[in-house]
Amino acid sequence: MEWVAAAPAEDVVVVVEVGSVEGSDDLEAIDEDPGRPLPREGKGEVAFGTALEFLDRSVAQSFSGRIESRRDGYLESTVRVHPGCWTGRVGAGLDVFGDGPLDLTFGLFLGATGTNASPGDRVGMEASPIAGGQAAIGFDGRHLFTRYTWSAGWGGSDLDAALTENQFLLGYRFARIVELYGEILVLDPGGSPGGSGIGVGGRIVL
Repeated sequence: MEWVAAAPAEDVVVVVEVGSVEGSDDLEAIDEDPGRPLPREGKGEVAFGTALEFLDRSVAQSFSGRIESRRDGYLESTVRVHPGCWTGRVGAGLDVFGDGPLDLTFGLFLGATGTNASPGDRVGMEASPIAGGQAAIGFDGRHLFTRYTWSAGWGGSDLDAALTENQFLLGYRFARIVELYGEILVLDPGGSPGGSGIGVGGRIVL
């Protein structure tokens, strides 16, 4: 019997591919997929803004700050100053839909509202605490975003017995950190000047 030596087997090469986890870097994912929406407004970030509001009976200036966590909670503060009237509040809430282009949020707030008073020759300030809640629904696209917010608060005096606010906002996002928007407002801060009007504003998202 004749034995034939077998040729040595070729080396076996094993190739292992390691894939990246989707969503590990939002900005890189956006660059790779231009159709993907930008990160949502304030999602896991901090936003500061101001707006000039032209109402029926006054011109108001508003200032706002908002922090949104990556677990869908938010903390925000808002101050609105009218001639002879002001309101301020701090609130917190949750986004029911979580991460995604559609928002549905519910929250509660505490704050104060007041007027400048002039009893006789003395100038003072009257203020009362206020508490309430708000609900908002909105959509955040790649550049365009919109939101409707309804707020209602109650206090213990005639001034803040029924504070209500309706806000419709439409804006455009530039360079991922700058937002400009227009708004329609219907305000009823108790017995103080309010009414309906329009506003323009901007935000910086850090």
